[in-house]
Amino acid sequence: MKSSVRLGALVALFLSSVAFAEAENQGLGTEETRFFGIINSFRAHLSLPRLELEPTLMLAARNHSTWMAGMDFLTHYGPVNQQTPFQRMKGLGYSNYSFAGENIACGFGGATDTFLQFSKSPTHLRNMMHPQFHQMGIARAGTGRERCPYYWANEFGSIRPESPEPQELSNPDLVREAIEIATGKKQEGSTPETTDPAQASDAIRVNPLGNLDITLVQCTIPSTSAKGIFTFNSNTDAILEFERDTNSVFRGKVSYVQNGKASLLAPVFLGSVSVVSNAEFPILSVFSSPGARIGGFTIQLNTRTNQAQFDGFPARPGSSGSVLCTMKF
Repeated sequence: MKSSVRLGALVALFLSSVAFAEAENQGLGTEETRFFGIINSFRAHLSLPRLELEPTLMLAARNHSTWMAGMDFLTHYGPVNQQTPFQRMKGLGYSNYSFAGENIACGFGGATDTFLQFSKSPTHLRNMMHPQFHQMGIARAGTGRERCPYYWANEFGSIRPESPEPQELSNPDLVREAIEIATGKKQEGSTPETTDPAQASDAIRVNPLGNLDITLVQCTIPSTSAKGIFTFNSNTDAILEFERDTNSVFRGKVSYVQNGKASLLAPVFLGSVSVVSNAEFPILSVFSSPGARIGGFTIQLNTRTNQAQFDGFPARPGSSGSVLCTMKF
C-alpha cells in the first residue's frame, strides 16, 4: 500500500504539471486547473484514459456554470426551453460524440472539496471514472456570496468509436484508494457502488452538516408564492417534504392545503431532487429541476434559524420569498 501511495504521488505530481500547461492554454483558473489535475490523477491510478480539455466542452461548462450562478440555482436543464446537457453540447457544435455526460455541483469553492463532493454521489462518481470519456470541460462560477457560493460544471465526452478498453471498475477499495491518492485526504466509510442501477437517480446521498442527523425537512410555500409554480388554484398553499430514507437518500413530494384545509389534490412526487449541505456553513440547499407540471425551485434553509428562502424557477412564471421550514432529527 505504501509503495502504491508513493507511486500515486509521483503520478499526481507529473499530471499536475501537465494539467497546468494544458490549463494555461484554456484559460482555467487556479481551482479549475487543480480539479483537472485531481481528476486525471484519480483516473491514472485506475488505469483509465487521461481526459483532455476540449474547447467546445470548455465553453459549454463555462456557459452553464455562469448561468447557474446568475440564477443561484442548480439544474441540468436550461437556460432555454429546458435544454438537456446533450442539446447544449450539440448546439455549440459538439455533435459527433459517441459518449457524453455532465456533472454539476454547488457549494465549495475549492477543487479538492468539490471532487470529494462528486465522489460521494454514485452517478457523479461514475461519470468521473467512465472508461469511454476522453475529453472534458471544467468551469467554476460564483462570487462566494450567493446562497450557494460557487457553481461547478463538468462536461464529459468522446468522439472516438466505442472500444472495449478498459473495463468498468467495480472494486470500491481500489476506487477509495484512488480518491485518497488524488486528493491527499483519507476517506472514511465506504465508497458508493458505481454499477447499481437502483442508484441511477438524481437523489443523492448526503451527510447533512456533519453530525446533524436530519431525517425530514418540511416547508410551507404560501399561495402567493406557490401559485404559478406548484398550483394554479387560488388560496392553495404547497407543502414540500423531503424525507431521508434508510439509505440516507432524500426523496421529495408536494402536497397541498386549500383554504386552510388539506386538499384533495393528489401529492406530486418529485423525480429530480438534490439535497446539498456543507459542514462549513449551516445551509441546507434543496433543488428540484424544472418539470412540465410544477416547474423548478430551490430552497436555501439556514439550519440554525430554520429560516429559508424560496425561489421558483421560471419554467413557469416564478416567485420568491421567505418560507416556513421545520426539521426533524
